[in-house]
Amino acid sequence: MDNDAFFLELLEDFKLEAAEHLENIETGLLELEKPPASADDQSVVEMVFREMHSLKGAARAVDLHDIEQLCMNLESVFGEVKAGRLKLSPTMFDELHKASDMLRLLLTQVGNQSFSKPSQFAFLLKTIETIRLNPQFFADYVNAEPALAQKPTEQAVLPVQAETIILPEPVVENPEGPLFNKPEPVTEKGSVRISTEKLYGILQQAEELIGIKLSQEFISESVNGISERLKRYKKAEYSNGVSATASGSFMSTHYEDVVRLEKNIDDLLNNTTRVIDELLFNLKSLLLIPISHVMQIVPKMVRDLSRELGKEIRVEIAGGETELDRRIVEELKDPIIHLIRNCVDHGIESMADRAANGKNVSGLLQIHVIQDVSRRITVTVSDDGAGLSHEKLLAKALEKGIINASRIKEMAISEVHQLIFASGISTRENVTDLSGRGLGMSIVAEKVMKLGGTVFVESEPGKGTKFIITVPQSLSTFKGVVVSVAGSNYVVPVNEVALSQHITPEDIVMIESQETIRFNHEYISVLRLSNLLKVPHHATVEKRPRLMPVLIADTGSARYAILVDDIFEVQEGIIKDLGRQLQSVIGIAGVTYLKNGALVPVLNIGELVTKQAGHLVKLFNASDEPSAEHKSEKRLLVVDDSLTIRSMLRKLLESEGFTVDIAINGRNAFDMLSEKTYDLIVSDVEMPLMNGFELTAMVRKTASMAHLPLILVTALETEADKRRGLDAGADAYLVKSSFEKGNLIETINRLI
Repeated sequence: MDNDAFFLELLEDFKLEAAEHLENIETGLLELEKPPASADDQSVVEMVFREMHSLKGAARAVDLHDIEQLCMNLESVFGEVKAGRLKLSPTMFDELHKASDMLRLLLTQVGNQSFSKPSQFAFLLKTIETIRLNPQFFADYVNAEPALAQKPTEQAVLPVQAETIILPEPVVENPEGPLFNKPEPVTEKGSVRISTEKLYGILQQAEELIGIKLSQEFISESVNGISERLKRYKKAEYSNGVSATASGSFMSTHYEDVVRLEKNIDDLLNNTTRVIDELLFNLKSLLLIPISHVMQIVPKMVRDLSRELGKEIRVEIAGGETELDRRIVEELKDPIIHLIRNCVDHGIESMADRAANGKNVSGLLQIHVIQDVSRRITVTVSDDGAGLSHEKLLAKALEKGIINASRIKEMAISEVHQLIFASGISTRENVTDLSGRGLGMSIVAEKVMKLGGTVFVESEPGKGTKFIITVPQSLSTFKGVVVSVAGSNYVVPVNEVALSQHITPEDIVMIESQETIRFNHEYISVLRLSNLLKVPHHATVEKRPRLMPVLIADTGSARYAILVDDIFEVQEGIIKDLGRQLQSVIGIAGVTYLKNGALVPVLNIGELVTKQAGHLVKLFNASDEPSAEHKSEKRLLVVDDSLTIRSMLRKLLESEGFTVDIAINGRNAFDMLSEKTYDLIVSDVEMPLMNGFELTAMVRKTASMAHLPLILVTALETEADKRRGLDAGADAYLVKSSFEKGNLIETINRLI
């Protein structure tokens, strides 16, 4: 390796090491700034001192003299603090944070030959040196010139400005705002640290492929041998003729060979499948990184934003060690940052307002990360602020035409909360640099949906707001519905499909010049996938089939019926992105292989609808149609967090003549029960936010629904689980492993 290549490799190593040092320095500064001072402060001072010393030495080794000089000055300050000769004040902390911002900026530009350090750099060095040499002069200087922080000049102390606060580029409405035009954080996107234990484990699995290779060679030789013997036999038969006895003996012998070969192939297939599945699982684990890679910037970001807004906010983070696919961690940065900004700006009140309402003047922002048994990750971002205003959300939604007035009385509280993710919805009266345009939250929902996840919001006036993001741990594999349109195949991710079914031409009715169908007692717009994709489709009215396949697509804010030519099956696959050149293609999330080896596009229905069908009719209640007649039906509420189970139960119960509404968890169900009257509940047990046992107990404690029949359908089949369900107040407890259609229908009919 030549010297230039070696130096470049050394720089890459330095950037990784420096990122860790800087993270520890920033964490230490935030810890020392917290009131009141504790006995642990000295250990934190020692840690920060050592990190600065180590970063200084690493910078010297790769000739980065600006970083070295700034670290040297910072190290000197903390040397004085460590010796007890200097006590840091709030204004000193402001300058130390500006110095860490400058370090981050310098680190992002390592290797960039065209970069020139900011004009404030020299004055920042002098400011840090002044803190060490003459702290009283520094205090007098800052107190005498308070305007310096607002009007930076060549002689001013380094302010909190766009080029010095380094955050990941967030989803923002105003990129020119003072906090959001920032370089990327110090990360190396092309590198990942892997433990040798993991590597050796994968090597051992890869070595198993040698045995598979040998088995394949043996089978190939066996097939070739049988093939050669068959060729010789056919040649002898053609040339000389073969007796019936010889022919029978030959066929019997080779039949036994083929049977043995068939078993060998089955064994090979099973072994290959096992090794590949295990190898893929462990290879995926190599790409897993702790979500703390996102969380590490949060305390510093909240500190800077809260100081700008004149608020005092504490941050609590739990579950930072939870591991996700590196790509998901990167994609989650923007949504999490925007939710945090929303909590800081919208949610948590000013100190004066909190005091007037009897709250602690210091607000609380919490981030909790957990992983469930299905390897899905839930990130909860919550604040103890003012909560969402239902009135403002509904008023904005009406103003923007997202809902109509007749919808309001039918909406559950959870549905009102979800309006915050609609484009153009903001409860802020004035537009600021931070928020108010109503775009950011819709982008949050869109980004999470692209990851195959969901985002929900819960809020209680005066007590706070909670955002709940759920995403898969890995993006490598996914499940999709294979469909056909105009002679070509496509795949639609199952997380975008609420149901697949067939309709007849008579099912389609016109409302406001838009084709619609009645689904779940609502009218939803009908779209043709061929039109969304703009592919030629020559079907005529005369050739229209009596039964037309349709996907009920759920884009988060609305449902649509997507007409296709055929629906084949659900298959698991590996999604590949389109590459840098095709990133701007709308509606195509990537490509995947079908079982026959064909490469087909994976569609993003949400993007297709948003881009090409923004004018479509919004959701209508069936009662909005003047001529609609409602027959007397039993209304059931099905509660399950699994899309597959919900769809199955809905189809089963509607085929029996019941009216069915859907809830995705116990909390959602209880809100719906408060808004509508139902004749019976069918609920799963294991669900997020509120499980089936808790829902049953809440129903039984509420006088207006205490006698409502409730059936638990669950995979929990121990006697203890059954007793717990029945003790909570369930009228019946059906186990999924022995579930039959007749059992459920018979139980429902018996109870109502």
